Amino acid sequence: MWLKSASSNTTENNQKNSDLFINELNSINSKIGAKITYDILDSEFKETKNNHELRLKQMINKIEDNSQLFADITYGPKPLPMVLMCVLSFAEKFLNCDVKSVVYGKVNFTGENISNPELYDVTSLYYLNNLTSSMVAKDSKDARKALDEFFAL
Repeated sequence: MWLKSASSNTTENNQKNSDLFINELNSINSKIGAKITYDILDSEFKETKNNHELRLKQMINKIEDNSQLFADITYGPKPLPMVLMCVLSFAEKFLNCDVKSVVYGKVNFTGENISNPELYDVTSLYYLNNLTSSMVAKDSKDARKALDEFFAL
């Protein structure tokens, strides 16, 4: 699934980014052979409560129960990764999904030249958020102690 935001002044960039992402993923997949389908979810490029909720619902409605989920947060509006983390959490908790990977890519641009491509795996941040969200403690001292004990493992 690919989410893109649309408005009169961003449609061209969104289409360009969508095409780049799809081409790159298809190129990578040519060596792997996974079955990939694309569901493009359009929404306005407005960072409002209603749009965040719409994006969340649109993505959740595309996820099948018992799925393995891989997320790329490279493209899109800045709040999208936070919405996506909520989607992943919902899918894991209520749809029996397995969050396999959350990544984002980075490259340096100098004019038309691209250099130093890197792919960052931030899956641990997703699970760190789950850990802190599910912790139970009687007070802040206990919570800090539990966190310290977890990280000492």
